[in-house]
Amino acid sequence: MTGLLIAAAVLLVVLLILTGRVTVIFDYGEELYLKVSYLMFTVFKIPSKRKKTAKKDKKAAKSAKKAAKSAEKAEEKSEDSAKKEEKSAEKSEKSAEESKKPAEKSAEKPKPNLSDILALVKLALDSIGKPLKRILKRTEISHLRLEIICGGNDAAKAALNFGATNILVGNALGWVDNFFTLKAPDRINIGVDFQCEQTEYSAYCEVRLSLAAALGFLFSIIGRAVKYYGGHKEAKIAVGKLLGK
Repeated sequence: MTGLLIAAAVLLVVLLILTGRVTVIFDYGEELYLKVSYLMFTVFKIPSKRKKTAKKDKKAAKSAKKAAKSAEKAEEKSEDSAKKEEKSAEKSEKSAEESKKPAEKSAEKPKPNLSDILALVKLALDSIGKPLKRILKRTEISHLRLEIICGGNDAAKAALNFGATNILVGNALGWVDNFFTLKAPDRINIGVDFQCEQTEYSAYCEVRLSLAAALGFLFSIIGRAVKYYGGHKEAKIAVGKLLGK
């Protein structure tokens, strides 16, 4: 009974890990803020918090650099004489190596040609194409907020920017919704300010993807690549040339 409870607990933990989502928070206003987290853990964020001890560390580093520079000057004097001796030795080695070059050129391995590059492209497209579409559709974009205030050098220019921005944002949202899972935006506001010469932007959104979907994408790519590689001789030749085999 105890063994079953332990197995159930382990299975529950694995399920929680796999169903957990990687979340990306993107916020752009006066400054860019980007945070990537998994479950309750922050993977990284921009900008990162600076520690209070950073200034002290910088002062200590400066003093250490000064001491190192004085030591380096003394070492450079002794190294100059050694470098002169090394240069003379290198010249003799270069002359010996140049005599070997003709033999090395004949032993050079074949480089990938255009057909090999096309085979590699086909391998990549066949491996990534369908899995990429699936994982993009499983990627959820939510809490989208977009604020754009169009400006211009004059009223006519500002009005043109306003019309062009509306068309661009509409097309972009349609494209995003076609490839990703786009939730209903929290706020989309596009305005115009005839007194402002520049267009101002601010945007916020959250992007989520489960770890299980990401692992499935990875394994699917590997499986499709192996299958394509095994059934196409030109792919084998191209990969062999790329790896220098």
